[in-house]
Amino acid sequence: MFSQLMKSVLLFLVVAQYGIAATLDVKIPMLNYRAEGFDYQNNLLELALEKSGESYQLTKIPIEANQVRLSYMLKVNDQINVYWMGTSAIFEKELIPVRIPLYRGLLGHRVFIINKHSQHRFDRVKSLDDLQVMLAIQGIGWSDIAILEEAGLPTVATKYKHIFRIMSSGGRADYFPRGVNEAWTEVNQYKGENPNLSVESHVLLVYPFAMFFFVSPNHPDIAAAITKGLKVAYADGSFMAFFNNHPTVKALFEQANMKERVKFVIGNSLMSEETLAIPDEYWHTNMNDLR
Repeated sequence: MFSQLMKSVLLFLVVAQYGIAATLDVKIPMLNYRAEGFDYQNNLLELALEKSGESYQLTKIPIEANQVRLSYMLKVNDQINVYWMGTSAIFEKELIPVRIPLYRGLLGHRVFIINKHSQHRFDRVKSLDDLQVMLAIQGIGWSDIAILEEAGLPTVATKYKHIFRIMSSGGRADYFPRGVNEAWTEVNQYKGENPNLSVESHVLLVYPFAMFFFVSPNHPDIAAAITKGLKVAYADGSFMAFFNNHPTVKALFEQANMKERVKFVIGNSLMSEETLAIPDEYWHTNMNDLR
């Protein structure tokens, strides 16, 4: 009995002295209605965890919840401990941000999902004033709502999975701004039941924005591992290889035709100084060009 106790004590001392790390228990939400659209984030998270060199277990928790609910869950309980969201100063204060933009800032390059019969209206858009007489739509709790409204662009919010039906049926909103990395994937995913969906072809709305991995404040070890892994991935080239070869990224550069669109740059007061100070190597577009 005494011998067994001594062994346990010695094992504890060895672990304490040499810092034998426990396996990171990483838990992310699995949203069935957005599973295809989150392939990039899921695989990038796995790349970061692999590159961190830490032992980890990644579990996907089936959840049906909007971003407001998910961010609350990250903050107050342990059902999930990692999720990816467009950043804001509030999120960065309440949660632990991993300040490496997942899409290199392309989330702030916005094209519009529209009703295909409305393209002629957007063909006539020459200034931001022309957009200000139209109505945008976004998901509940998204940071973009405040960004758009600050620029004088009226915006309504509803559940994400309802937006595509609204756009296809027409009348309740004019356009659904989406990152160039998102729009075509979503139209392809939802067009079967919503045949009038289309990606608008004339306008590009640009603002400083980034999607980060956000980690529960109870798990700084997980945040540190993801940060380390992403930096290693940049250093050894595997991040850019992943980025350049992922189907959604390859498709956006082929389809978005960004240089030929009329471009409007608006501000984003939600961006913290810490995020704006992220080194240029992590951005597709230099942040100084968007201020």
